[in-house]
Amino acid sequence: MLIPPDDPIWQRLYGPYGAKEVVTFLQQLDDVWDEALAHDLFWGLLHHQEDLYPVTYAALPWLWRMAERREDGRVETLQFLSWVIYCAMQPDGIIARGRYRGLSTDPAAHHHPWLTEAERLSPDDRPVLAALEQWFSDTAGSIAAASLAAVPKGDKFLAGYLTVGPAALRCVAARVLPWRSSGGLTATAKTICRSQQTTQLG
Repeated sequence: MLIPPDDPIWQRLYGPYGAKEVVTFLQQLDDVWDEALAHDLFWGLLHHQEDLYPVTYAALPWLWRMAERREDGRVETLQFLSWVIYCAMQPDGIIARGRYRGLSTDPAAHHHPWLTEAERLSPDDRPVLAALEQWFSDTAGSIAAASLAAVPKGDKFLAGYLTVGPAALRCVAARVLPWRSSGGLTATAKTICRSQQTTQLG
């Protein structure tokens, strides 16, 4: 579900600061890895205080493709992707949710007063939102597996980010996603599962 960079929907796929030129930054990173640019994109334009947005999910296929085919920036990208999985499974948030946090497939649910009319998703955008939801459902397991494989030795901070997504996913895998943990995250998974006891997905 790689939305072409010239698709007008990018002007309506909003983030924490409205509809910004996220796709421009994605194209730049796709050409050449830039750590500073990636940091601003990941933690500024695609995510805010654990809230996710339609543009977050639109960016994920781009970021996953980068992580699959390049070594430079791969761990940093997987770190963010793992964190997104964790956030997506959380039950609360200020952005309308459907199956996942921040991604209602009802365009009207995204008509926030702080968005201009031009930045608001239209009924014609519903199929794209549904396709992004399906892509995440289909791909989150592969992202989780890659994140676990990238866990480094001796860096607990990075290891925490790389394992928090797979642990959150493990809590709902049997009901929602075609993924199973191979073990080794029992304590982390139990802690996260306890925080998700009220999560309702599907």
